[in-house]
Amino acid sequence: MAVDVSGKRGWNSATRVAFRFCAGYSVLFCLLVAPVPIPLLGPLAQWARRDVVAGLRSLTDPVTGWVGRTFFGVDAVVHRDSSAGDQTAIWVLVCCLLVVAVVVAAVWTAFDRRASHPRLHAWFVLFLRVCLGGQLLLYGFAKVLPTQMQVSSSYPYEIALGAVEAVAGLLLFVPRTLVLGAALSVASMAQVVLLNLTFDVPEKLLSAHLLLCPSHAGSRWPSASGSCWASLPAGGRAGSCSSTAADPSCTGSGTCVTSPSTGNRCSR
Repeated sequence: MAVDVSGKRGWNSATRVAFRFCAGYSVLFCLLVAPVPIPLLGPLAQWARRDVVAGLRSLTDPVTGWVGRTFFGVDAVVHRDSSAGDQTAIWVLVCCLLVVAVVVAAVWTAFDRRASHPRLHAWFVLFLRVCLGGQLLLYGFAKVLPTQMQVSSSYPYEIALGAVEAVAGLLLFVPRTLVLGAALSVASMAQVVLLNLTFDVPEKLLSAHLLLCPSHAGSRWPSASGSCWASLPAGGRAGSCSSTAADPSCTGSGTCVTSPSTGNRCSR
């Protein structure tokens, strides 16, 4: 069931806590575990992947090493000579981020008395769209070439899967095709997760997170005014308006129609 995150009536306590936890964890994961915005840097991506990731690992290694030895009894140190994303240190880091996200959500809830975060939710959805779209384009074109998959002996299958990923990534960047892009993302990433599990490909963490992203990246989000509701970010969707909408006369029986060309306008 879709949850109303427009902020017009306020969110219930469970929705507020869940959003705060998801926002905190997603940002931490995207920045520390798998820097997913890196593919968007274009020509600088290779440099960023080498130097930026190495710098981040130098910051997290002491923490994951101590947590691994103290709580799990393992040597949780990233092996820099391996590009595998399922190393023990990465799993320990994810556990640490889950704990940090719980603390962030608890502190946020204790000090922030707002009933909802419609604008922050809109930015969060945009963040997920950009990160997910960049990853799908990166791995999609790597399969289309094809240069990535070593577990499949069928190049047509690899190319077809890569094409679906690339198309899904492109659709996520266009507001009108967001839902379609999210649906294709789920279909393609479900196959990737299955392949990684059955062939023991060491990228299960990243692929599982990318599979979960579309469920929120394709969700509804409030319009720029923060008071009108659109089931999609563009395309003439109707919803109720308050006096704080772009058209202050649109109250009572009026209906606010959000359009990319006209913005919020009142229709009676």
